[in-house]
Amino acid sequence: ASSPLNRLVYVRNQKAGSCTTGRNFKRMAEELGGLVDGVQFIEVPGAHFDPTHDFVFTFVHNPIHTAFSGYLQTSLRRNKYQFLPKDVALHMPCRPNFKVDRYAKFLDQMAAGRNLGSVAYHAFPQALKIDFLLPRTGRRGNKGGSNLSFPYLHSTTERSGITSPPEEPPSFRYDVIGVLANFSSHWNTVEHLVGATPRVPPEVDAKSQHTTKNSPCSFDLAQYPELVRKMCRLYAADFVCFGFDLPAPCKGMEEDMGLAVAPRR
Repeated sequence: ASSPLNRLVYVRNQKAGSCTTGRNFKRMAEELGGLVDGVQFIEVPGAHFDPTHDFVFTFVHNPIHTAFSGYLQTSLRRNKYQFLPKDVALHMPCRPNFKVDRYAKFLDQMAAGRNLGSVAYHAFPQALKIDFLLPRTGRRGNKGGSNLSFPYLHSTTERSGITSPPEEPPSFRYDVIGVLANFSSHWNTVEHLVGATPRVPPEVDAKSQHTTKNSPCSFDLAQYPELVRKMCRLYAADFVCFGFDLPAPCKGMEEDMGLAVAPRR
């Protein structure tokens, strides 16, 4: 009789080390003898972990850094948003006298649920990006992508606006939510739990990353504390769910953000 196949699932979180994690994920698949479906699923033979459920993990990163990096990544992909209405913030130029107002308008339009194009999901709150339905059965889609259902977004072909959550969200849990700043140790934890040999991950290959270094739309956020406070309000879920410390401009906003006590990391 053949051994049962368990699914090991990595949920990609763009701008939180997804390229590095995906590369290590494939390496782990080779060691476990798994069948890789794209870069998100591994079918693992035998009982490497609890056979009653999928082993699901992801990594998260500093909410402010991830949000701004996601915005810059979105801005670099003009071909993805050039057909949007002309009043969308992404059409504003990134000249020095427009940069800050452009980003502030982008945040306001995101908060209002405007259609900002499919690539704008890079800048969505991480708690939203990694919240999904994972059916145990059903047709497997190309690269494992189409059987991920994003309940809080529009269709997967138009992940462009934040919508209301369902009245009764499905029960779901992660086995591991690692922190990118502690990638080595948290990745070793994943390897240990699924029966792989814990080892130090390879160094990040910068050539394979989607870098936003030297982006024409970038500026020093630290010089605009009110803008950082706007980000803290919009990305409050990431601080609440993942326990990251608030940046200095947002200290004292705990109650406003739904944080009873300042989180600790």
